[in-house]
Amino acid sequence: MSNFRLLYIFYFITFISYGQIAPRQEIRGKLLPATKNLNLETIYVYNKQSKKGVLSDSLGYFNLTMRIGDTIVASAMQIETSELVIKQMHLNDKFITLPIHANMEYLEEVRLSNRSLTGNLDLDLRLLPTEPVVTSSDLGFPETQNDMTKSERLLSSYTSSPIELLMATLTGELKQIKQRIAIENREKKRQYVIKRMPSHFYTKTLKMASINIPHFIDFCESEKELDELIRIPIDEFVEFLQKTAIVYKDNYPDRF
Repeated sequence: MSNFRLLYIFYFITFISYGQIAPRQEIRGKLLPATKNLNLETIYVYNKQSKKGVLSDSLGYFNLTMRIGDTIVASAMQIETSELVIKQMHLNDKFITLPIHANMEYLEEVRLSNRSLTGNLDLDLRLLPTEPVVTSSDLGFPETQNDMTKSERLLSSYTSSPIELLMATLTGELKQIKQRIAIENREKKRQYVIKRMPSHFYTKTLKMASINIPHFIDFCESEKELDELIRIPIDEFVEFLQKTAIVYKDNYPDRF
């Protein structure tokens, strides 16, 4: 084997080894939706290798630590799971974009041919099967016009006009908004549960990184529903968190 070939192999092995031990860098990211009306808030973006993740903001931005070869995954009910393998150019730019697509199974198809319309708006609205909408006020959260989410404002706009309500029902947009509101309400519940205790309780008492608190609450939900965690007395809540944190640490030791 020639010296040139040996030298090439040596540099190749060195490069691979460096990629495996190089420290992770915090990189800014942006979710790029394929459709304009896709809700980008609270989409879970995580690193498969480091097992750490964050929630995106309302514009689809997030910050996450990563290095060459890591796989970044975006996951939520309303989107298809999307993945991206980190390359050197991403680290050079200190920015990544992650394309996402709406989950086509998230909405049921609405067939206009199955609807018998009379032409009378009031009668057609009564004949169309609809389910009640659960909003923030139904969950016990104070609600004002300014506090309404984008989805709740859109729903309010639809329900204020019989014509818009009928069209939204027929096209399936009403069902989509209801499902989006359900996701938003679940996130409100989760944030309420998290804020029942100060942040230092999680970081100091439970010895947990603050970035992992939402994931820990999701883990807690496998034992108790969020509604129950909202209602139980604070002493029972604290005891439950402490016991569950032990099991959580056994399952996810790298998150402590």
